[in-house]
Order: sequence, then C-alpha cells, then structure tokens
Amino acid sequence: MAIRSRHKGLQIDVKVGQTRHREIFHGTLEDAQVREAVIRKALKEGNELPQQATVSGSVCPTYSSDLLLEKALETIWERYWSEGGQARTVRSNMKTCIEYFGADRDIRTITTQDADAYVEWCKHQGWASSTIKLKCHPMTKMFRHFHRRGNVPNPPFFETPKLGNNERTRVITDAEFDELIDLFTESFDKFRRRADAATGQDFADFFTFLMDTGLRPSEAYQLKPMNLVGDLLHVKLTKTDNPRTIPLTERAMAAFVRQAAQREDNPFEWARWSYSKAWEWARDEMGLGDDEGFIPYALRHTCATRLYDRTRDLMVVQKWLGHKNIQMTLRYAKLMPDDLQKARDLLQAA
Repeated sequence: MAIRSRHKGLQIDVKVGQTRHREIFHGTLEDAQVREAVIRKALKEGNELPQQATVSGSVCPTYSSDLLLEKALETIWERYWSEGGQARTVRSNMKTCIEYFGADRDIRTITTQDADAYVEWCKHQGWASSTIKLKCHPMTKMFRHFHRRGNVPNPPFFETPKLGNNERTRVITDAEFDELIDLFTESFDKFRRRADAATGQDFADFFTFLMDTGLRPSEAYQLKPMNLVGDLLHVKLTKTDNPRTIPLTERAMAAFVRQAAQREDNPFEWARWSYSKAWEWARDEMGLGDDEGFIPYALRHTCATRLYDRTRDLMVVQKWLGHKNIQMTLRYAKLMPDDLQKARDLLQAA
C-alpha cells in the first residue's frame, strides 16, 4: 500500500497495469486506505474517479465521511487551531456548533437559511454580537477550507450582527489604577469566600502585569516560567498566532516572578476563571459600576496609549501589542492634536 505523509496530508500512489495515479489526501489514515481502494477499483474497471478538485497542483478528494460536521470541524481544528493561543475558546465554540447542527450532519446540507436560523438562535441566548461572531467563526472557517478544495461548491453565508463602533477610548488614569491596586492589596482578602482562593495580592500582580505588558488575558494565562529569559518575555501563544518578545518593567517582572514562585507551571492560569468577578468587585468599590469602559481590556488600551504618548512611534506600539497590521494599532493609539501641530510646524519650516 503506497500511502505516506506529504504536504501536511497523505500522498496516495496507485498503480494498475501501466496506469499510475497520485494525489494528496487530507484526512485520517483509515480514510486514505478506503480512498486508495476506491481509486484502485475505478482504475481496474476503467471508470472515472470520484469527483476531485485541483488545488495548487495537488489533487484533493471529495470523500463524504470527511464532510460530517464533527469530523470536518476536527479537521479544521487540527490544521489551524490546535496549537494556537485561542485553542480552548475555539474548542468551546465548536461544541456549540455541533450541539446545534448535529455531529453527523453532512455539511453540504447546511444552507444559508440554516445559518440564519443558527444566528437567530444565538441571539435568543442573549449573547453579545461579538460572542455570536465567535460562535459562527468555526463554521465559516470550515466552509472556507472545504470550498477552496472543491468539496463544498456553494457554502452557506453566516451573516453575523454588526459589531458597531468597537474602538476603545477608555484610558485608566494613574490615580484610578493606584486605587484599584490598593483595593486588592488592602481590602480584597476580607471579602474572599474561600481560604484557598486567589488573594488580593494575586489579583494586584495580574492586573499590574497586564497594564505594563499590554498582553491580552488569554495570552497571560498560557505563559510559563520558561517564557521569561532575563527581562525579556517571549509570548509564543497569541490570539493572532504571531509570537512576540517584549521587555518587562520592574513591577511587571516582580509580579511574574512572585506568581511563578507560587505556581511553578502556569503563573497566571488561575486568573482565567476569577479575574472578571474580582474586577467587578473593585469597580463597584470605586463607584464606577456604571462605567462601561472600565473593563480589564482597558489595561491593554491604556498600555498602548502610554507607549504611543512616550514614543510617538506607531510601529513600536504595533510590535509591542502584536498586531498584524497598523490599522489595528490605530484603534488603540489615536493621533493626538499636538502631533498635527508638530507636522504643521515641519511643513512651515520647509
């Protein structure tokens, strides 16, 4: 049996008499064996092979067992997400899709009307537009993958709600941040429900680390002590799968080292399930319960704004935050009026 690994798939070579056939198959070894038998039988009988599509010079098969929803999503998971920074979130969204459409649903039977019904169902769950978009993402990625390979000629369209103006403008002031940290270090432990829960100092470390690194919480969860070399933090698992390295401030370094000493493998993984509730407590204590912009993600925006304010270099901010394009950076660091004045002065001098 001539089946071997090649080009992130399995290469199948079949020879019947003087006729040879070769193709790249994306699926399991068992399915490749079935595919080989189908090819051999067709060549022996002189029949045409089952429908195929040429992609980048390689022949990719259309094989029905690969097009059942759960298996199709699993294929996409292994190819694009299994090693990414959003792996756990994507897995959860995949589960939602499978529960709604059914694990054994042939993806070729899913229509745009079905997609519309799924989006409406998501709305009835009370999910925000951004959450609905994430819940649809595994499906859109899956259909795009199989459409490009000729398996799904007419993929459905998932029309998710518009996000509206998603630009973040809330900056946390120095006074607000100092008050936030003081609340955790001085008052939080009085309100802890369990003795084994994270302490106020733990949360102070976590939020200080986010403020000075600009990391997304999901990136901080997955850090390990080995990611820190000297004062350089190597962020390998990111939302955009774009690794980056940033130098730590002294207080960010102290927070990371302190947490690593307590939790050897994952210094900040504990925060995954508890930081939102802790933040809400502090926000209410500060009298900011109605301030919709005072959220943990504002720490990342504040870090970006401070970087730009001090460097006036958008490329530095882009590299620090790990954005793939400068347009995303512009959402966090707006050009300030004095920049335009300086530009005017340069033109006038010229």
